[in-house]
Amino acid sequence: MNGNHFAGTGKLLKFYLRRDRIILPIWILLPVILIMGQISFTKAMPDWQMFLDELSESPVTASSTFGHMNALWASAIVKLGNQEAFIAILIYMLGLMGGLSIFAITAVQRLWREEKDHYTEMVLSRPVSRVKWMGSHMAVAFAGSVFVLFSLGTATGLGWSIVAGEFSHFPRVLAMSISKTPSVWTIIGIAGLLYGWLLRIGSVLNWLILGAWIFTEMLWEVGIVGWSTMLWTPFAYAHYIFPIHELPIVPLLMLIVFAAAFTWLGIIGFKHRSIG
Repeated sequence: MNGNHFAGTGKLLKFYLRRDRIILPIWILLPVILIMGQISFTKAMPDWQMFLDELSESPVTASSTFGHMNALWASAIVKLGNQEAFIAILIYMLGLMGGLSIFAITAVQRLWREEKDHYTEMVLSRPVSRVKWMGSHMAVAFAGSVFVLFSLGTATGLGWSIVAGEFSHFPRVLAMSISKTPSVWTIIGIAGLLYGWLLRIGSVLNWLILGAWIFTEMLWEVGIVGWSTMLWTPFAYAHYIFPIHELPIVPLLMLIVFAAAFTWLGIIGFKHRSIG
């Protein structure tokens, strides 16, 4: 291998993209598979719309029906309507809580594996700075998450539009998916921070933190904890209970700032700690 092969940031980015040429397309194309199931499921929803219309007209009925669930959850479902609520929850699960959060952590944990296999040490013995090495990897993780979310929003939006015969749904669904980007980036940033400073236990902490956030979501869903507790998770700021036109913008911008700060702090830690 030529000694200058990794000299520039551009070459590092090309290297990471070539390395992930199989995994990343799988993540991007996976949502397309959901279209067929979504179409068949959504076709069965008109009967449920009449039920939800009745609930929205009768708060007492809604309260008795969803009494065992979180009141905020129940009101959000009634407000959105069954089809949009289903789409919003689907994107939330795949685009943030269940799907992309796992993508975010595993994307950064490639750095752990490469360092454990002494590949990082070999690369850094060449004219490659630590900042460029980790920064390029993080850039691919950030960009990859956007591509996956765009694919998810496109596939889901087209699926719903095909069923409804109304393509005005498409931009709204795409916006739902893209709005998850700041939250996913925050998870990536935290993973980078832990990798930079806590090599030995950072990987475990990543999954423990994600598990705690998911557990908090479950507790909120059944009304055990309040929304103020949910605000300690990045999930809350792109939650499905918010119609896309009512989603607060400032908290999302703050999450982007936090993601950048966490990433930079992680790079600083990686720059000064020992390798291996």
